[in-house]
Amino acid sequence: MELNQLDMDRARRYARAFAASTGIACTARELYEDGAGADSCESAFCRQLGYLRGGSMPCGSICAYAASEARRFGGQYIFACENGLYHFIAPIVVGEETAGYLLGGPVLMTDRDDFLAEETAGFSGFTPEQQRMLSERLDQIPWVSPERLRGLADLLQIAAEQLGGVSQIETSRELMHQQQDISSYIHTIKRAGEPGDYPLQTERELCAAIENGDPDTARRLLNEILGYIYFSTGNDLETIKARVTELVVMLSRSAMSAGVNTSVIFGMNYHYIREINSFGNIEQLSRWLTQAMNRFSNRVIEVSSNRAGALERALKFIRANLTRKITLEETAAQVYLTPPYFSHIFKVQMGCTFSKYLCTLRVDHAKKLLLDDSLSLVDVVELSGFSDQSYFTKVFKAQTGVTPKKYKNLKGKLMKEASG
Repeated sequence: MELNQLDMDRARRYARAFAASTGIACTARELYEDGAGADSCESAFCRQLGYLRGGSMPCGSICAYAASEARRFGGQYIFACENGLYHFIAPIVVGEETAGYLLGGPVLMTDRDDFLAEETAGFSGFTPEQQRMLSERLDQIPWVSPERLRGLADLLQIAAEQLGGVSQIETSRELMHQQQDISSYIHTIKRAGEPGDYPLQTERELCAAIENGDPDTARRLLNEILGYIYFSTGNDLETIKARVTELVVMLSRSAMSAGVNTSVIFGMNYHYIREINSFGNIEQLSRWLTQAMNRFSNRVIEVSSNRAGALERALKFIRANLTRKITLEETAAQVYLTPPYFSHIFKVQMGCTFSKYLCTLRVDHAKKLLLDDSLSLVDVVELSGFSDQSYFTKVFKAQTGVTPKKYKNLKGKLMKEASG
């Protein structure tokens, strides 16, 4: 049993309300058979720790196990992750199956200094600067007492139980609308007399809708393609399953093009392709494919949201560290993105490369410093974050058309004339 789009949206609203009212992070997630699709921990501490250790933490499999344990222990489960932080989880049960879960945390159960002392062996391999960054991120994780943690787990369980009472009326209504759309498109094909060629343009538009995170447009286009497939194959279920498999691969490629993590997509594909052959009729298969497409779209929407926030944080980091040498790799690490992907989204959203943006910002800063008579050219070079004077002069002249010395003289003369 799966959560439909309406139910998943409701689960996310519950999670946001829980976080806003308690001050404890909370997320809503779907659960796949193999644990794929469960994101890594969203805390800045764990993400930084994973990056420094050279890989993400196995949070997906841990949460999948915790969700199953929560069902065994009456609807909730409190556990510590591999980093020693505490979480609490409540499964969303639809019918007899766990379709998803609400995850609260991380939280600290011990004093921050005691936590660091207990974890000394795990942090001892890091440089003092890395330990400082981890310590700062640990400050963002709230401390809770055991009594409050149990209360928070109870509250999350109540929310999950409400979500588990999913309205089957909404599911039936959505399926009915989908069948109406498909039937309408098939009727249009029949009036034309023949199905014609495969709608490649519609497929391209569907890919674009997925990449843009536009599920409404994607659903409409998918129904048109399904209408064509059903009509052109004579409703042969086995042939349709083969075509649906092709569609799933195409949708996954579109999601990856939009920046969704490759390992997450491969995990979803593994689950989906195994599942396709289990359906006994076209209606079930249609409904399932729409839900799969919604998941791809939602992944893209999440990536887009995270991407916008990541860029904002990156720009803030650049401005704060303008006077020292910073690299693309260091900046990417600050926002938990790989350097190649960070480089790509930076160029797309800023319209220039990281290095060009950094040089432009430094030259603008140098222009202001050059007007300060108390600073030598060597001082300006250092305070602008350039490594040496000759490179600074080359970059400055390329952007302004004059050397730093000439710029200083011209601007100084103009300022004196204006004041005189």
